[in-house]
Amino acid sequence: MNRITWSVVLLLAVGSVQSAQEAGAQTTIDVDAVGLSFVPPDVTIEVGDSVHWTGLAGGFHTVAQADDAGSLTFNGSGFHSPAAASEFTHTFAAPGLYFYICEPHAIAGMRGTVTVNVPVPIPTLSAWGATAMALMLVVAGTTLVRRRQRS
Repeated sequence: MNRITWSVVLLLAVGSVQSAQEAGAQTTIDVDAVGLSFVPPDVTIEVGDSVHWTGLAGGFHTVAQADDAGSLTFNGSGFHSPAAASEFTHTFAAPGLYFYICEPHAIAGMRGTVTVNVPVPIPTLSAWGATAMALMLVVAGTTLVRRRQRS
């Protein structure tokens, strides 16, 4: 088999590899406000994933982004649950460490963190890639058999 044909088959195989993340596998993590705590208080997700806070009791608890672990107030520009909300969801579009608090109860320690990581793609073969790989194996096997028959 000549080099051009091998190059085309290899290009088809490599070009058809896609990541599972591209397939749109977003995740939502649940965090519940219980007493004066968030459960769990600290979660780790990937870019594009969401955190869904429940148990806000119609505004008795809030979810507000803070500047750091010691902050007692909303940072003024991040995510914030609406007034009188019973639940709140935020989707994280950028990697980083996000601090959040319950504004009325931050002084009592009601706070948490969301660590957002860049997803690590898991390569998978598309149908074209699997076909190209099968074709490469058939051609390679046929070539080996022919070489053995000649010798």
